[in-house]
Order: sequence, then structure tokens, then C-alpha cells
Amino acid sequence: MTRSKQRFTNHKQRYALAKHHAWAGSLLLTILLTIRLFMEISQEIIDNTLFIVLGAIIMMYILVSLVYTYRFRTGLFEPGSTHQIKQKEDAGHSPLLNMKLEKQRLKLEKKKQKTQAKQIKKGTKRTDGNK
Repeated sequence: MTRSKQRFTNHKQRYALAKHHAWAGSLLLTILLTIRLFMEISQEIIDNTLFIVLGAIIMMYILVSLVYTYRFRTGLFEPGSTHQIKQKEDAGHSPLLNMKLEKQRLKLEKKKQKTQAKQIKKGTKRTDGNK
């Protein structure tokens, strides 16, 4: 196995693991908030500091997982794939830019047609005037 292929599989596994942990963290946070809500509805005595601390810890866990997901995102693309190249090429051409370029091209084409029409008109006047 080549080094780039090995790196790709390693990043792919780490990306999947980080993505799994990010989802798991969001589910843990949801469960914590649900428990808090049910305890409040049942009018139990609730220590808010416990829920705040646990919520902050879970949020940090999610953020770290998301950072690792971003870090190992290269595991999504096969080494040497054209997707990364196409992405770089498309980055400079937004739909708005394409629309503006098309509009300029049409204006230039219209201007060119007008100058050709004027030249033809001048040419016919000269020939009519010479007769």
C-alpha cells in the first residue's frame, strides 16, 4: 500500500470517528436537555449548576469533534481524484460572475453588429451618391 493510500484510509477512518462523536455529543446534549425539562415539569428540585456544567462539557466535546471532522475532511476524497481540482476551478466562478460576463459579451456583440450595420449603410450611401 502506498503512503498516500495509507494516509487516505487513515484520514477516512478518523473522519468517520470524529463525525460519529459529533453526532453522539449532540444526542447527549439533547438527552440532557430532555431530562432537565422533565425534571422541571415534575417540579423536582433542580440544581442548575450541574446541568450548566454538564451542558458546557458536552458542548466542548461537540466542538472538539467538529474540529477533528474539519481536520480529517481529506478522508472524503480519493487520492488523485478530480473532485478537488474541479472544486478549485469552480471556486473562482460564481453564478453572478458568469451572468455578468455573459451580459458583457452580449453588449459587445450588439455593439459589433451596430458598427457593421453603420459601415454597410455608409457603403450604400457612397455608392448612391456616386451615381
